[in-house]
This record gives sequence, C-alpha cells and structure tokens, in this order.
Amino acid sequence: KVKLIFFNKTEDDILWREQLEKLSSTDRRFEIQFVLSEPSESWTGCKGQISTSLLSESIQRSKEDSTILICICGPNGFVEQADRSLEDLGFSKKDIFVFRE
Repeated sequence: KVKLIFFNKTEDDILWREQLEKLSSTDRRFEIQFVLSEPSESWTGCKGQISTSLLSESIQRSKEDSTILICICGPNGFVEQADRSLEDLGFSKKDIFVFRE
C-alpha cells in the first residue's frame, strides 16, 4: 500500500490534485492525504505544517513486522523537520529516503 502525504500552502498549490484523487478512489492500494498550511476557510482537510504529532496521526504501521519506506522531498527546512519528526517517532534511517537535488 502507498500513502502520499502531500504538504502545500494552499489548495491552488496542489499539483495533480484531480489525478491523485482519482487514483485514490479507483485503487485501494493508494491513499492520499493533503495537508495545507494556509488553507481557505472552506477547506475541510488536514491543516498545519509538518510536525511529529501530525506525522504520528498520519503514519501507522499496519503490523509490527511490516516493511515501511518513507520518501521525503521538498525544501531543506521541510526535509530536516520531517527527518527529525520521523526519528522522534522511532523510524530508523533505513526506513527513510530523502530525494536530494
């Protein structure tokens, strides 16, 4: 199963939103969660910036013996915060891959 947690400032910043939502609705192996840091008042989805508590709510291992790979991309500050938060949640370096420029 693949879960994409997609952080953006506003709804207008979400790339390929329609395509990702369609994929999520047609393939149960794919799940999308949009998180906005500056949402409109009408936004009903997840709100906030990357944090340990937000990731804790969003990333859950299905079984103790399950394999997980977390891939991160974004600006340096975002990547550093994500990495720290994931370490705080007990994920090891082998569980995390960071896309670099």
